[in-house]
Amino acid sequence: MLFTDADTQHATQSLRNAVAGLLQENADFLTAIIFLTSISLAEKLIQPLLTCMIYAIFPFALMQKKKLSALSYAHGAYMLFRREAYDRIGGHAAICGNVFDDLTLAGNISRAGFQALVINGAGSISCRMYTSMHDIFAGFSKNLFRIASYKYPTIIAVPLFTLGLLLFAAIYSMPPFVLLACLSLFICGMPVPADALMYAVTAVLLTSISFFLVYKNFGYSLRMICTYPVQVVLFFIIAMNSMISTLRGKTFWKGRPLYG
Repeated sequence: MLFTDADTQHATQSLRNAVAGLLQENADFLTAIIFLTSISLAEKLIQPLLTCMIYAIFPFALMQKKKLSALSYAHGAYMLFRREAYDRIGGHAAICGNVFDDLTLAGNISRAGFQALVINGAGSISCRMYTSMHDIFAGFSKNLFRIASYKYPTIIAVPLFTLGLLLFAAIYSMPPFVLLACLSLFICGMPVPADALMYAVTAVLLTSISFFLVYKNFGYSLRMICTYPVQVVLFFIIAMNSMISTLRGKTFWKGRPLYG
């Protein structure tokens, strides 16, 4: 049984290949990290970054070996089940009213002892989620905090989410600014701290390599890698807005308020 979104595009033979992969790996559930079509500058700045973050957050190699619901992942735009597994976990009826049907279903699959498989859907499944910065801002503001905190009470979710965001921003955005500061000192004829320069160069190089691997693998524009500090800052702003607006009950989607 395949569940997919209406706005996804599927390459010829993609379903046949997905079923073959599920059978070959003896899995009960398969989900795909889909290609996010990015045309406008806003899309290119934000959406490939999300793919990089998925690979940074979820240890897929470990997830293939361990059936842990805490490590479960699914993308609602593409979920393929063996009928027996879907029925055993109660399907969508068991999670009626849950905003995160994909993540919850994946967790139920793991808890029931079934094998899950996550594949790279680039070249097979794609979707243009948003077309402008306004849509991106509204779309991700409605669910980033919810996704990160749906398993935890608010009193725990808020500090964890905030701390995680601050660490994310510091790790990824600070080295480029340190490198820029070192370059400014050099241009002005002032001494450049060797330790700071080494730290900045190493961090920027490692981050660029990790971004390159994902961008290359998914076919995103490699030229946009040099803008990753800007991407990180934009994502930080959107994520903070997601937390604040969710806590205030001010999140909307397509004109409808979201509660809970």
